[in-house]
Amino acid sequence: MTTITAVSSDVVRSMLFAYRARMRDLKKDRRLVYGLLFKNVGMRAGASLAHNHSQLIATPVVPAIVQQEIDGARRFLEYRGRCIYCDILRQERSDGKRLVLETREFAAVSAYASRFPFETWILPTRHISHFEDHERRRARRRSPMCCFRS
Repeated sequence: MTTITAVSSDVVRSMLFAYRARMRDLKKDRRLVYGLLFKNVGMRAGASLAHNHSQLIATPVVPAIVQQEIDGARRFLEYRGRCIYCDILRQERSDGKRLVLETREFAAVSAYASRFPFETWILPTRHISHFEDHERRRARRRSPMCCFRS
């Protein structure tokens, strides 16, 4: 089975642009309000199929756990006057223990108190709330987050 680490940067970049295009297309359907792109590797990680694949789901409702996270971020902003994700990124930069990689556009962070092994958050280094809103021209100018193999 080929994993994402075994393909070229150009292939990964093409995959990310395909995900982005598909998410943008799904966003046009006003019935859909939530989209999730994920990749599980292997049956133990929750993959339902044995072959290498990603999944994109879009639903007409925001899952309760996601809505709770959004509400919590909003409360933090109202209370502190700052974005919680900016605070998390600032803390991870300062500490350095869980910062996996940082580029001009994104930072990869090993999740604090992760729910499963190797859980990694990819946070934008500037305020963008939706992956599909990331500008293609900016992504072309800079290395994609996932392409840091030698």
